[in-house]
This record gives sequence, C-alpha cells and structure tokens, in this order.
Amino acid sequence: MKISVRGKNIEITEAIESKISDKLSKLDKYFIVSDNVEAKVLCRVYPYGQKLEVTIPTEYVLLRAEVVDSDLYTAMDLVVDKLEGQIRKYKTRLSRKSKDNKLAFNLSSIEDVETDDDV
Repeated sequence: MKISVRGKNIEITEAIESKISDKLSKLDKYFIVSDNVEAKVLCRVYPYGQKLEVTIPTEYVLLRAEVVDSDLYTAMDLVVDKLEGQIRKYKTRLSRKSKDNKLAFNLSSIEDVETDDDV
C-alpha cells in the first residue's frame, strides 16, 4: 500500500511517518493487490487536540476514518481500529450478497427442473 502523509500546523517527522506506515501496513492483508491502493493521511493540530484523517479509495468503496485525540500515536491506533471495522463490515456485506445471489440462482434452477417433470 502506498501511503502519503501530510501535516497542517505540524511538521511530519520520520518517526511519525514510519509509525503511520507501520500501523497502516496491518491493513494490507485485506487487499488482494495492495500496490494499487493508496492511503492518504492528514495530520492536523488544533487547540483541543490532534486530528488524524485517513482516506483509502478503493475500486468498490471509499474507506475514511478520522479521530481527534490529545496524543497523535493514540489517534493512529484508533484510526486503524475504525478502518478494520469498516473493512470487515463491507467484506461481510459482499459475502452475504454473493450468498444470496447463489441461493436465488439455485432456487430458480430447482423450480425449472420441477416444472419440466410435470410436463
């Protein structure tokens, strides 16, 4: 996965960038071809805390999470947890749709066979 990190009102150091890439590399296992996926990370500093926004556009869905926390490293953990939850949700949704389609196809083929026997 390609990761681009930007900062507003904060200087992105090598430590921050490496920590973000380490955390987001956990999400590589969910993507079949991870070279085509690009994660855009935006770090902002506000008077009330630090905000971390991660956007991952994919072919089927746009994954986006943002977290505000007093500590940037804690925000990284929370953002990765949110993104993993979204990925699991969409993965389950896709698998249910494919099962429903297979079931509908099987039921229609059974009905056709029964009508052929009656004739």
